[in-house]
Amino acid sequence: PSSIFISATLQIHGSFDAFRRAMAIEEISPLSTAIEPKRHGDLSFNYQPKAPDTEDWFTEVISSIATAPRPCLVLVPSHDLAERIGAAAGGRVRGRDEPLREAAAEAESQGLFIAAGAWAGLDTPTRWASLVIPRAPFPRLRVLEGEAVDHYLDSHAATVRRLGQGLGRVLRFPEARAKVIILDQRLVTHGLE
Repeated sequence: PSSIFISATLQIHGSFDAFRRAMAIEEISPLSTAIEPKRHGDLSFNYQPKAPDTEDWFTEVISSIATAPRPCLVLVPSHDLAERIGAAAGGRVRGRDEPLREAAAEAESQGLFIAAGAWAGLDTPTRWASLVIPRAPFPRLRVLEGEAVDHYLDSHAATVRRLGQGLGRVLRFPEARAKVIILDQRLVTHGLE
């Protein structure tokens, strides 16, 4: 009858509503709150809006990775994209069936880790100096029997939550310092910049 969730990214705009809907939870106790550390760390942002899946975008992704401070974490929404970037940029690419923690531990010596499915839950001792997000993690809207099951606002909330989780990968310590490079122009289109 009661559950407790502990996470840094369950709230969006100060509310648990999107999380509650996604988990099909009917109500949340009014005692629910977020616990924030006094200091998260310092991030510097470099936003280079490019249309995803174009040659110009891919060229900029590879260039940004090549000049990003090391160790560098590259978060992507698919294994196909991780493999494509890894083939061009080098570094350690997480395999499709490989445990995330093991792949991240191996990547530390190479200074570059390209990972699909690492938006949440990646907790390694590596203090990433940079984070590259080539393509924002917009979920596909599900359609069943010709009717949309998801709604735009749910998709928007999931993207905001995943981006927050992605930023959390480099903000593991209060004294964290990292450069964040985002290359997806759809964030502007969807008002998420």
